[in-house]
Amino acid sequence: MKTTCEARDDAGHTNWFTRFFSKPVTVTPAIAPTPQSAPKKSANQPTILIVDDDPLFLKLAAKLLETEAYHVITAKDGSEAIEFVRTQKPHLVILDVNLPQDFGGVSWDGLRVVEWLQRFESLNRMPVIMITGGDPSKYAREAIRAGAMAFYHKRMDHHHLIAMVKQCLGRRQVAAKGDCPDSEI
Repeated sequence: MKTTCEARDDAGHTNWFTRFFSKPVTVTPAIAPTPQSAPKKSANQPTILIVDDDPLFLKLAAKLLETEAYHVITAKDGSEAIEFVRTQKPHLVILDVNLPQDFGGVSWDGLRVVEWLQRFESLNRMPVIMITGGDPSKYAREAIRAGAMAFYHKRMDHHHLIAMVKQCLGRRQVAAKGDCPDSEI
């Protein structure tokens, strides 16, 4: 009999994904679990939006950046990315090149999101780090040409991503000394 925490394949091996993300939950009837609130964002803590359709990468990248004292929000497709950029005003966006179509069938891939950002005066200085798990030679030049500040391959060392984030945020502070009004969006 298989349980959710011990999903096994035909050879009897435990699924690594399930082991990594599953936590046994025990709830006594007298005590209901309390919802965990999101960590509070301090005034000087930069907000980073990570956009990727891979839940494993989202979780790992978010944890990595949170350990570096960044406030992280995540989106799983281009439509969510657009909404979070409009409402949350992140300081930096880490954006996958290949994203799925949204519920309406619109293909908001990473390059299209960057092109959208470039159309608005208040957003075109927002640093974007494009990422991919595929062949970076296909997308690196195109991403930089579209307006991305840097390009990261998912197989690279995670310390390299942290260095890119710090460098891009440093450039943003030098380039823009204030945010433009929201009326353009």
